[in-house]
Amino acid sequence: MDKDFALLYGIMLGDGCLSFTKKYDYRVSVTGSYYDDLPFFEEIVKPLFEKFRGRKTEIRKQPKYGRIMVDVSDKRLFKFFQNNGFPVGKKGSSLAIPTFFRKSNNMERIIQGIFATDGSLVLAKNPNKYYPRIEINSISKHLICQVCDYLNSIGFQIVVYRQRRKKKNEQDVYRIQSNGLKKLLLFKDKIGFVNPKHVNKFNLFLEYNKKYNNSIKGIPNQNQAKFRLKADKDYFKKNGAEEI
Repeated sequence: MDKDFALLYGIMLGDGCLSFTKKYDYRVSVTGSYYDDLPFFEEIVKPLFEKFRGRKTEIRKQPKYGRIMVDVSDKRLFKFFQNNGFPVGKKGSSLAIPTFFRKSNNMERIIQGIFATDGSLVLAKNPNKYYPRIEINSISKHLICQVCDYLNSIGFQIVVYRQRRKKKNEQDVYRIQSNGLKKLLLFKDKIGFVNPKHVNKFNLFLEYNKKYNNSIKGIPNQNQAKFRLKADKDYFKKNGAEEI
């Protein structure tokens, strides 16, 4: 099993869709954010589609709806995904990682794709210093449990959380998260980031962490506040971290 196909399959599990809209129209699509996913689509999604389609593929920009898309009519690619276990139409709770990906040692590529689309690197402040938190969300409990089990097998200690929706017509969301610098570095080493926005956040955090530690080195605890505050403000301007 090709590692690039595993990555694309993971991306599809996150924000992709197979749809049969009319006679002989077999559509394969991936949707992303207009505001921060364009580099990801240009550097990763578009080249992957072109590799497996064997032809040029365009990125559609829809600023009115805040999204970008790769949306192609391609029966061969559609059938390839379908024959490898990807559901057609609304994915819902039927999403899962097929067994052959696990057996072919491609789980890290699958999770790279899932994280690139349905994952986030959250940077929170508690109480004085920003710290990283890796999160992955899905409406498929089975899928998120598969990801959780694999991450735990390589050194993480995480559980699945269920986020109940208030509206009856909305599906519950299942989430896993891992906190702290050590787990962030473990994720980078064992899985890795392929979405440039996550790479940028990762690098900014390492830069901030080093600057923060250097700014208070050798300074008594009671005098550290103003140095911490400067490091935090500089980081907040660059990254827009969420304070908690």
